Amino acid sequence: MGQYGPHRFAYKELYNATNGFKEKQLLGRGGFGQVYKGTLPGSDAEIAVKRTSHDSRHGMREFLAEISTIGRLRHPNLVRLLGYFRHKEHLYLVYDFMPNGSLDKYLYRNNENQERLTWETRFKIIKNVASALLYLHQEWVQVIIHRDIKPANVLLDHEMNARLGDFGLAKMYDQGFDPQTSKVAGTFGEQVELVLKLGVLCSHQGVSIRPAMSTVMQFLDGVSQLMDNLLDVMRDEKLRGLPETSMETLLGLNSSTITNSLVSHGR
Repeated sequence: MGQYGPHRFAYKELYNATNGFKEKQLLGRGGFGQVYKGTLPGSDAEIAVKRTSHDSRHGMREFLAEISTIGRLRHPNLVRLLGYFRHKEHLYLVYDFMPNGSLDKYLYRNNENQERLTWETRFKIIKNVASALLYLHQEWVQVIIHRDIKPANVLLDHEMNARLGDFGLAKMYDQGFDPQTSKVAGTFGEQVELVLKLGVLCSHQGVSIRPAMSTVMQFLDGVSQLMDNLLDVMRDEKLRGLPETSMETLLGLNSSTITNSLVSHGR
């Protein structure tokens, strides 16, 4: 990993930092293992310690890959890997602590007391993640494909700046090499893509492009599917003058399933 790789911690350091990995220090638990909050002995530096075992879902190979990958990266929108330690069947990864947790808890609020994200904050997070991906794809010495971009892997610091983490599924390629990665390796976002495309359709400035809500529900219920080249079709200026049901026709819906209701003008 080179001289600029992550620091190798002693087990005693991590044990003391997390108060013996006590339950009250636990930040989260998942298929990968557990994440504990800690404070490095002799300093006020707060850390997050990820502990996994050989039989975890990610496995030892993926976590070793994460060490070799993220340990050499330096970018303000990437979670910084401070170091690691391997102890018996466990591997420990030490990161900067992100006080505001992961993005998913703000998007999928479990209670009404959970803080809502303003659009200004949301847009900043989008730009932060985009900046991190630009660095990974084009600005580092190698091309890194994260392969698991999702809210749970976007961490927020004390100023709500977003940092991308969890490189357990990442792949590295030499610059100039086309990895041609078209398959999603992480959590598939079958529904997210659909909602985004429907949002573009429903807010289109061309009245004939916007589908009726009955049509929208067909897509949401899985009765019909959007065409792969939908965005190319929507860019066609000729569609502006077509009848109200033209989009439904282009999307391949059976005319008998299309209602005569007017196209909704607002979403």
